[in-house]
Amino acid sequence: SVHEKKGLILLQCENPYAGSIILKDGLPETSKADKENHGIGTRSIRVIAKRYGGEVMISAENQVFSLEVLIPA
Repeated sequence: SVHEKKGLILLQCENPYAGSIILKDGLPETSKADKENHGIGTRSIRVIAKRYGGEVMISAENQVFSLEVLIPA
């Protein structure tokens, strides 16, 4: 979902998952064997959000993965 309020844009995405997700430095670690070529999507999202003065919040609780991106409008 996307919301705008008080000059900020909030993008929210939630997705159920099975198993476990390990967060390292606020980002999920890939479960793929080739860690060098996987798991770059959320890092890219964080870089782009920071470029525009925003931030990214990620959580994985109760089998729900949540990604929130907050950027100035």
